[in-house]
Amino acid sequence: EVKMKTTLLAALLFQLLSQTVQYKYGDIIAFKRRGNFYKHFGIYIGGQKFPKQKEGDDIFHYASKDLWRNKCKFGQLRKERNHVEFNYLDNFNGSFEVKVGTPDEITERIQIRLQDCPKYKLLKENCEHLATYIRYNVSLALQVCLGRVETNRCESLHETLFLWWRCRETCGLSGRYPTCNVVNVS
Repeated sequence: EVKMKTTLLAALLFQLLSQTVQYKYGDIIAFKRRGNFYKHFGIYIGGQKFPKQKEGDDIFHYASKDLWRNKCKFGQLRKERNHVEFNYLDNFNGSFEVKVGTPDEITERIQIRLQDCPKYKLLKENCEHLATYIRYNVSLALQVCLGRVETNRCESLHETLFLWWRCRETCGLSGRYPTCNVVNVS
């Protein structure tokens, strides 16, 4: 009986270790961070090649050892733990259209950010803003809203996006990079 349990455990462990996560080019990847208080976001680029990319780099994100010196750069998924696909706006059916970019559009947005990476700002230009801009061409950080606005203001994704849309209409779009901080919605 012990031998059978050991064999089953070994088979299960082998299956778990041999499973690889299959992300697609342009997927938003969420990484749990310290104490589950917040998530870090990046874009999966797989084998796509870009200037300044090192061998083995398969994600694009804001990163640095010093939070305040974050910059748009490539990294390696294998160096991260606790990651999941998080394309949370893919099936949004609300008062405005959110569209997943084509591979060419995603590539173009990454190249734009490589050339002109905005200075990192925790509430207005963070890793989630970067990831949603690249995937959807909309700079949005629900994590900021959910963490900063009273809970009754952001109880659901639909309500959060509605508040963002109202804010967007009020503050307008800034060039190619639509941004709006729902924290300021009154």
